[in-house]
Amino acid sequence: MRKQSVTIKKSHKFCPAPAYHRVRAVFWLVLLGSLLPLVRHDEPVSAQPSIKPVSELARLSLLEGAPETVSPGTTVLWGGLEFRLAPRVKTYWRTVGDSGLPPVFSWTGSRNLQAVEVLWPVPSRFQDQSGSSIGYHDHIVLPIKMTPLDPNQPVHLKLSLDYAVCETLCMPAHFDGALMLSPRSSRNSASQILIREALAKVPVTTVLRAEAPLQVLSIAAQDKNLVLVTAWPADAKDGDIFVEASEGWVFGQPVPLTVTMDAGGRRIRHDRIDIEEKPRTDSPISGLEVVVTLAAPNMAIETRATLDKQGRAP
Repeated sequence: MRKQSVTIKKSHKFCPAPAYHRVRAVFWLVLLGSLLPLVRHDEPVSAQPSIKPVSELARLSLLEGAPETVSPGTTVLWGGLEFRLAPRVKTYWRTVGDSGLPPVFSWTGSRNLQAVEVLWPVPSRFQDQSGSSIGYHDHIVLPIKMTPLDPNQPVHLKLSLDYAVCETLCMPAHFDGALMLSPRSSRNSASQILIREALAKVPVTTVLRAEAPLQVLSIAAQDKNLVLVTAWPADAKDGDIFVEASEGWVFGQPVPLTVTMDAGGRRIRHDRIDIEEKPRTDSPISGLEVVVTLAAPNMAIETRATLDKQGRAP
């Protein structure tokens, strides 16, 4: 029997597993520190706020999607990871913002799986006393794109997931799931509908200055921040900007500088994005690949750009 190996794309590019475990250890210390002030010897035990179990805050399940022929001889299978969150509960995007735990996926034990990729619907930004965080609330499905080794055989998908849920406090959580996906499934099931709806919310991949209603026009490093120039439809007054890079780089939320209207009626925004952390104090900005997500009310794009020697793109 041929040994089956799995070639895995990093489903969370900006926080590989070792970094996650470092963050998780720090997180437990923070959680312990946040609980200690709640314990007072002069109050009865019944007066202390209770911490709900994760099972009451989030329910996760794997969904089976439909196969798709992308080219002659090449088939991909679609699945989904569904989060059903209790009211006022959130979980995190692939990049968390000021604090939090990003989800970390392991597909070890999967069979007939050549490659797997998690796709990310546009997230929301949350503001609270600890700052700004990025994630999802209520109900979200993360589409999963799989390439089988043998397109004529089913994929046995096995997932081990570390993630976090937050209500009053944030707690690390774990999910184990398994699913068999058939290359011949054609029924229009409720799961397939949920996955298609989630795919429609995934930002469209574009290049710098692409001809589209939503555009990243330029990126320029200035001292301890980036300045982004972006174009938005005239009615996109509440759009958000998310900036990411490789591990160790942390960027803040956009600070508006100017907004003007161009001849075509688009809103041209200049925003400052602070560089909050670097891998090292002397880490150069030149050569850094950044990922910029623009999230308008009814559309979203994701643009990758590499900064030149002057810290600019283009």
